[in-house]
Amino acid sequence: MNPADASDRERLSAALNHCYEELAPFRRTRRELIEEYAGSRYGQSILGPEKPTTFVNLIQDLVKAQKTALAYNDPRFLVTAKRGEQESFGARFQTALNTYVKKIHFGDTLRDIIGDAIFQVGIGKVYLADSPEVYHENDIWMDPGMPYLGRVSLDDFCYDVSKDDLRKCQFIANRYTMDYETALACPYFDAEVRKDLEPSKWDQREGRWERASSIASNGDHTDAEIEDVVDLIDVYLPKERLVCTWPVYGKFEIMSTRPLAVLPWDGPETGPYRFLSLIDVPDNIMPTSPAQSLYALFYLYNFLMRRIADRAMRAKTVISYEAGAGEDVARLKDARDMELVKVNRTKAMEVQQFPGPDQGLVNFALGIHELFNRAGGNLESMLGTGPSAATVGQEEMIDQRVGAQLAESRKKVNRFVSECGQDIGWLLFDDPMQVIPGERQIPGTDYTVNADWAPPDILPRHGTFADYGIEVEPYSMEYKSPQQRLGQAFSIMGQLAPLMPMAQQQGLEFQFDAFLKDVAELAGEPRLTQWFRSAPPPMTEPGQMPGVRPPGTGQYTRTNISQGPTSAGRLTMLTQQQPQQPIMSGGAMQ
Repeated sequence: MNPADASDRERLSAALNHCYEELAPFRRTRRELIEEYAGSRYGQSILGPEKPTTFVNLIQDLVKAQKTALAYNDPRFLVTAKRGEQESFGARFQTALNTYVKKIHFGDTLRDIIGDAIFQVGIGKVYLADSPEVYHENDIWMDPGMPYLGRVSLDDFCYDVSKDDLRKCQFIANRYTMDYETALACPYFDAEVRKDLEPSKWDQREGRWERASSIASNGDHTDAEIEDVVDLIDVYLPKERLVCTWPVYGKFEIMSTRPLAVLPWDGPETGPYRFLSLIDVPDNIMPTSPAQSLYALFYLYNFLMRRIADRAMRAKTVISYEAGAGEDVARLKDARDMELVKVNRTKAMEVQQFPGPDQGLVNFALGIHELFNRAGGNLESMLGTGPSAATVGQEEMIDQRVGAQLAESRKKVNRFVSECGQDIGWLLFDDPMQVIPGERQIPGTDYTVNADWAPPDILPRHGTFADYGIEVEPYSMEYKSPQQRLGQAFSIMGQLAPLMPMAQQQGLEFQFDAFLKDVAELAGEPRLTQWFRSAPPPMTEPGQMPGVRPPGTGQYTRTNISQGPTSAGRLTMLTQQQPQQPIMSGGAMQ
């Protein structure tokens, strides 16, 4: 593929338009899932004003729970040097990288990409320091001349659908918008090509109603644009190792002109794009997702809830009477409680009851809710809405079960984050202008050393970027409540107690004041540090920690505490209950 050849450009344009149309079903499915996630009262619906009510938004629970479990905290990276003499420089590189990713809001972008993967697929794009998008700061988190990780929506994405693996694709592309006047003045663009640019119009953008953003508003936004814009497309050509930029109008196809810009790429084989899929589909590039897998249960549950609500609103009690018994009914209607009323015909009137929801229907709906909870990876435990355990050990067992169910997803997320960290680190390593202030603490001491990052001519690089491995620090992104961290701290202290004699022999002391300070912070009780005053330490056995019982002493009692039925137990109980049958009173339904 030669970007300067007109026939090659025409063929590429046709391929882009065809592949974008082939991806339309995935975009529509994603839009529908996001619409369900937003709720039945949000914005404009493609189903019109008669969209069914969503009583319990289980899709929201799924997204919140999995985003929290997979990347609640910002990631921290570990930089490992392959040779011993490079360890000091690797530590400085690690400090600079972790400082830099905070500056570009790496964690916030990552959580948005994980949310996309829960619906369909997460797409990240690493922008070069001299990319037009970075240069013109289309994103307020971008800084000119600085590499950046951005999120790409599936609505603006296209790839070679004729291949079954991204490594085999002949092109990967994404679309974005730039201010028209800015594009005309962009120094990265070919002067002869940019002078012929024309503004893009909202009403000329094909497929705009299929976009997820149209959920909030489906009106024509032509009058809302106070500045002219132009739609551009970046196309990565793996064989040529080039990133080319073209203007696009209407459809997802390039203009017949030469590209506005051509940048060489010497990074990963998938170019500047990184992909996060939580559920792979064999022999297919496009994955499926947790939201798609659980949508049927979500739909069924709310369908049952609507039926239950309808029956509840129809529940009523009425009195029927035979013709000619009107006077008797009037006397009964006006009577007080326990008042004696004389009537002519006692059997001429009957109380008719129309019952509320059938108990079997309610049990079935609760059972579907349990299935959704379990299929989603124990969402109640992730969100903290399930029954809490009475001991730290029981909480740890619950966390282990949740972790095991999410192990595959966490593995994929960690790999994705590590790859993005490698891309950012690669650009940072070779950046000729980047300056990042920093300092690093010497392990085991209270001393810090300077760890400023500077351009190569000021801070000579030790070896090449390939000499350093970059991985996300294990468990750095997982959510742990202060109570969990507090319980973990005490658990670790109990395990370390038998090792204190060995630690003292090596000159190590237990710093109780530092431990107490951390406990006060985790417990949210700052007055805790005031509960202890300096005093002569009590006599203890050699190697024993103050306040810690020596191993092998005392009595321990193990008590099993029932926490109520598990999800499976509740489901069994529900299905074994006999449904409440409607009864008749005097021949009428109750």
